[in-house]
Amino acid sequence: MPGLHRALPGNRAQRALRAVSVRVRILCFGNLLAGDDGFGIHVHRSLQDALSVPEDMQLEILDAGVSGMSALSYFEDCEHVIVVDALRSEGQIGSVHRLELSELRAPESAFSAHALDLTHLFHVLPIIFEGRTPPTISIVGAEIAAPSGKFELQLSAALQAAIEPTVACIRAELAALRPPAPSPA
Repeated sequence: MPGLHRALPGNRAQRALRAVSVRVRILCFGNLLAGDDGFGIHVHRSLQDALSVPEDMQLEILDAGVSGMSALSYFEDCEHVIVVDALRSEGQIGSVHRLELSELRAPESAFSAHALDLTHLFHVLPIIFEGRTPPTISIVGAEIAAPSGKFELQLSAALQAAIEPTVACIRAELAALRPPAPSPA
């Protein structure tokens, strides 16, 4: 998979640690050709360089692009998913938010499967995971203006400035997910 980071235990002590490790997947969504809507992909690039993987955590960082509903498989075989994307909630452009699924608006009805977005995907997850425990999901992103419809490769200055605070928010999220250190015997 592209953009894969994984802590691979090598010796017996590390293999024992792996049994208590947290499996986390960071999914970075966005359209790189749509200016600020490509925010998640720009964060993905930054995470590749800026994030060190703790030994007690199995971590994958994926460029999910504009996969929408076809990203369902990314929610399998992990305990927590951090979704990184551009957000629109009428807040200040460039402001960084950390959200829970319960804070999202219900998806708007879609005319066809081509109009389905991440809010639709989040509504389908309980059906897909029926009878199984789904991963916990948090969303980290920055506020954008309405997409212009123009092809643009660059982020606006406000969204460029939001990358580092977003990475810091993701680091804090990962630190909160780590299992507690074993007490000395």
